[in-house]
Amino acid sequence: MNKALICLLLTSSVAANECSIVFGGVSKHLGERVYRTGSGTRKLNESNESLGAECNDFAVVAVKLSYYNDGVAAYYTHSLTDNIGLRLGGVYGYKDTPVNMLIAPLIQPVVKFELIDDLYIEAGAIYDGGHVVVLTANFKYRL
Repeated sequence: MNKALICLLLTSSVAANECSIVFGGVSKHLGERVYRTGSGTRKLNESNESLGAECNDFAVVAVKLSYYNDGVAAYYTHSLTDNIGLRLGGVYGYKDTPVNMLIAPLIQPVVKFELIDDLYIEAGAIYDGGHVVVLTANFKYRL
């Protein structure tokens, strides 16, 4: 999570009207739930710890990826309504995985629910272009 702290420090210096801390993270893989390793198969990670910052709808988030490696997501969230948006960006960290991309594209519809004042849960879905739909959830605290 050292990468997350660096991301947080870098993005916190940006002059912004609205900033949030993004944290937590879980996922559910629909379809294939295991992947091949050199010695057999392994279940995909569904506890995706994350920490990052979002300012004016731009975010940088360090995250534990589905293949148990560290990654960094950078994205912009285009708001369609107060609670529905579309994330557009990329995720670094999939090079030495079955995805085999240095930066994987991120296109994710997302729904946001306010739990209590300034604390939100965000839920989304990602299609990997193959055989898996990944449902995701994370928290966001507005500063």
